[in-house]
Formats: sequence, C-alpha cells, structure tokens
Amino acid sequence: MADRFQAVIRPWVTEKSSAAYGARKEYTFVCDMQAGKRAIKQAIEAMFDVRVTSVRTAIQRSKLKTMGKTKGRRPRWKKAFVSLHADDSIEIFEG
Repeated sequence: MADRFQAVIRPWVTEKSSAAYGARKEYTFVCDMQAGKRAIKQAIEAMFDVRVTSVRTAIQRSKLKTMGKTKGRRPRWKKAFVSLHADDSIEIFEG
C-alpha cells in the first residue's frame, strides 16, 4: 500500500457487528482488497490512536443482482475484524 490511510475505507456498522462489539469489543471495517493485516493494523492505530491486539480479515464474495431483465454482479470486498487492547475504544462505534 502506498498510503497507509487507504488501507481502511470506512467502518462497517450493522446489527451483527454491533453485537460483536458488545460481546468481544471487536470493530469491523471495510478495507482495500490489496491491504494486508499489518497495513490494516497500522492504519487503525494511526487513525484512532489505539492499540490493536488482533486483525482478522474476510473477503465477501460478489453477489448476483437482477433489476428487471438486466443481470449484474456486485463487486467483492474485504472486511476486517479488529480487536483492541482492553483499555482502548473507538468513539464512532459507541453512541
């Protein structure tokens, strides 16, 4: 990655990710497909000034979508599950 801030695109907030935060203090982010775990960890630590303990990644497969007679595919994308040190938190998810 040329710029470490391009590794993380945006937070991913859903019911399931909110439940993961409540149970395991785990945050979910949409990431660049080329970003590795090390780049994601460095980007989160730099952006939010927190200590990251672990990063897990998953690639969501593309989905077939139909609109009338037209068929197409949504692109695949990568998401990262980030666990923080017990003393740290990110404010955008709380509230």
